Amino acid sequence: AEKSEEDAYRENVSKLKESLGITLEIRDYSPEATSVLPDSPAADAGIEKGDGLVAIWGRLTGYMPLRDAVKMLLEKPSIEIKCTIERMVDVAVMGGDTGASFSMEFDGLTVSNVKEGTSAFEAGLKKDDLVVAINGRSIRYTPLKKALEMIKNSKDTVKLTFRRELVLWRRGTT
Repeated sequence: AEKSEEDAYRENVSKLKESLGITLEIRDYSPEATSVLPDSPAADAGIEKGDGLVAIWGRLTGYMPLRDAVKMLLEKPSIEIKCTIERMVDVAVMGGDTGASFSMEFDGLTVSNVKEGTSAFEAGLKKDDLVVAINGRSIRYTPLKKALEMIKNSKDTVKLTFRRELVLWRRGTT
């Protein structure tokens, strides 16, 4: 008997959980990690529950049917999969400082350094993270000075939404 498209999709969803340790659901038009198994390729790459999967191999996933995103993750052109995730974190602001420094790069506001033991470090920010929103507001085309003021002038905490490039490594798949 031939498998229906729905059965094939369900099979792919369970394959995705087995092989990469991740389950996805569409939230706000993009795939979001609804679970990440500990010690899985997804966890090793740094994906956390609630992370949005913005791109796979540079291809944006917004408005992409979930079945297509799942298929892209399962296809095996190589043992690694390049992904871009998006995550929102709360960073404590003490005296206008978060413990991170930023620079304006080609793609936008980029984390240039994070001091260990600071609120930015505790929130999980890393060098080269691309900040796309401050307190829920997109900062595309925002000058560096204004973006830094928005962070500094946040009361107690600032919500930073960042994008990070990750590589998922497949394990012993045949």
